Amino acid sequence: QRRLLGFHHAKKTVAPAAEHGGASAAASAAAPTAGGAGGAGGSASAPQVASRLHAEALWRLGYTGKGVRVAVFDTGLGRDLPQLPNVEERTNWTDEEDSDDKVGHGTFVASVIGSRSGCRGLAPDATLHIFKVFNSKQVSYTSWFLDAFDYALRARVHVLNLSIGGPDFADRPFMRKVRT
Repeated sequence: QRRLLGFHHAKKTVAPAAEHGGASAAASAAAPTAGGAGGAGGSASAPQVASRLHAEALWRLGYTGKGVRVAVFDTGLGRDLPQLPNVEERTNWTDEEDSDDKVGHGTFVASVIGSRSGCRGLAPDATLHIFKVFNSKQVSYTSWFLDAFDYALRARVHVLNLSIGGPDFADRPFMRKVRT
């Protein structure tokens, strides 16, 4: 059943993820925890993403994501993530009751982008805006994306990360919004 195109009222939570009580199994499994630049632990045989992509060189030049608002369109965000104190808001555009990540993918992506401890993200000083546009069954509708896009544009995010695949290129309303 597809929602009619129009404004779908998101269930918005404006609070850092760390303020939401309880631990999410998906978040614990998905959040990178091994040490990276500035972190402890880790494996010498498995370089961290930031190290592998030479992010330290960019950080030394001052490119840390400071002042950049990044929207993460995905499966939400796990709970109790002290490595992500830079989450400015969490919004839920799905048919579920909350913006919690029950899949783990959204938590992983947000951590790769903006984690500040453990396995540091590529832009640890960026401000994250989490948009849950996939439910726990990994289902999404064009209307959810379009409404979330409209909100992100009004929020004046600088970067929008989309974790999508499939035949979206054939979805004309979606592609028009992406090109906006």
